Amino acid sequence: MQAKQIIKPVLDALNEDIADPVRWTREDLLEFVTDGMYQIVLLRPDANAVVEAVPLAGGSKQTLPARGTQLLGVVRNMGADGRTPGRAVSLVERPALDAVSRMWHMDAPCSEIDHYAYNEKVPTVFWVCPVPEEGVWVELEYGVVPSALTGLDDETDLGDIWKGPLMDYVFHRCYGVNASSPADLMKSKEYLSRFYLSLGEEAKARLVFNPNAEQGSAS
Repeated sequence: MQAKQIIKPVLDALNEDIADPVRWTREDLLEFVTDGMYQIVLLRPDANAVVEAVPLAGGSKQTLPARGTQLLGVVRNMGADGRTPGRAVSLVERPALDAVSRMWHMDAPCSEIDHYAYNEKVPTVFWVCPVPEEGVWVELEYGVVPSALTGLDDETDLGDIWKGPLMDYVFHRCYGVNASSPADLMKSKEYLSRFYLSLGEEAKARLVFNPNAEQGSAS
């Protein structure tokens, strides 16, 4: 899905020409779409997920690759070359590993792992057991930060299924530019509420129209 496939229908509805928009610059519109992708992946890391083999660092503590946003799963061992499927890896609670041995972080390194532990409060960090040798490969499932858009023909990292929510977010940002207009401000809030509802975030959608809630933090 190209950026213009999201921006053009929004501008058509707002009586603007995508070739020469007046109220918003092309750079603004591309930024709106990029920010919308960031918001989606923040709430739904699976919206831009990859499954790939990665090498583990030495030791029990591991971190996702640089653009990783949240671990979704560790699938299996992938040998010493990253291309040799091995034994499956199971999810366990870290306290369960601690209960078996308080010293498991200091065990002798192994060429395969059996388990991984994960705390969603620290989304880019996970723990593996037994302690791997440096260079042991595993297959990971994890969310990735979307690439910023710089041109109308750029392909978005998110699939076509996210076109509707992204359009809602762009509408929200477009109307929000003229927040001094009560009508435009209300439309901006309505589109932001629709955006959250489409992501299954009913509580956030309700918060948009809460007069006691501080506005502006979601844009």
